[in-house]
Amino acid sequence: MPLIHIVLLKVKADIFEKGNGKDELVAKLDSLKELPIAKTNCQELSWGPPVYSERAKGWNYGLYTKFADKAAFEQYRDDEGHRSFVQTAITPNVDEVMAYDFEY
Repeated sequence: MPLIHIVLLKVKADIFEKGNGKDELVAKLDSLKELPIAKTNCQELSWGPPVYSERAKGWNYGLYTKFADKAAFEQYRDDEGHRSFVQTAITPNVDEVMAYDFEY
């Protein structure tokens, strides 16, 4: 059964306010696609800002990923490269993170 993994970010205001801070963050986030575990386990992977920011309740960037099944997601979630990515690319740049996963 496929699993969808959604991550919403509240990126720190100063990231978007400084000159090329947003571009630097987007480049960091896009590097997730290059992780070996993402290449093998993610069927789809996309980052982006909300289309309707007034409805987003402060969540200003998001990740959508699709996995073949729960096992593929759990391998990705527990991978050291993925954990390192979260600690270096996401954690220092956000005030809050929310993850939501479902199968269909």
